[in-house]
Amino acid sequence: MKSVKYSSIKIGDPQKAIVAIHGFKGNSKSFHFLSNTMEINNIEWFFPEAPYLIDKNITTRSWSYEISEGDYDVTKTKEQFPIFLEEKVFSKYHPKNVFFIGFSQGAVVCYEFVLYLNFKIGGVFPIAGFFRNSKLKKSRFHPIQINTPIIIGHGIKDDIVSVEQSRFIYKTLKNQNANVKLVEYNGRHKINLDYLKEITKLIND
Repeated sequence: MKSVKYSSIKIGDPQKAIVAIHGFKGNSKSFHFLSNTMEINNIEWFFPEAPYLIDKNITTRSWSYEISEGDYDVTKTKEQFPIFLEEKVFSKYHPKNVFFIGFSQGAVVCYEFVLYLNFKIGGVFPIAGFFRNSKLKKSRFHPIQINTPIIIGHGIKDDIVSVEQSRFIYKTLKNQNANVKLVEYNGRHKINLDYLKEITKLIND
């Protein structure tokens, strides 16, 4: 079974890794700018590319395929994303030294897949995301991630994914005793520089 495609950038002598997961209509190059924006030395950046094409365009991709309204197929992501992590990331770096950033649909990947990994990771940073199934009552993370730092970011003026989505997620995770923090910022459906500074500090510690 194959892995999702990806690109990577090494800075210095990498001791840690960041997996940056793009959003809807993105690709493996969408988050390259983060490697310059975030001041982190000795790091390897991994930029996985979603397996589903949008309108048969290889540069616009999705982590899910809408079968019908509200019904999504994530089979390729479920099968290929873990292979990418195992073969390309965790084969080189201890999981506790691996951090995940996901924006919008990429944040959904963090919530649906990354938080259920059965070994402790360094941290998870979902931005402007949502729960695909908000009524699901089961635990939203694997027990081993109980102390894993989760820092959620969301713009209060987001007109694509309401900040209420992240407020609901924060409350849900907090009630399940996760190590979670919500950072709201004055912006729309974007990544905020002050938020990036906060997670940069955590990764550098």
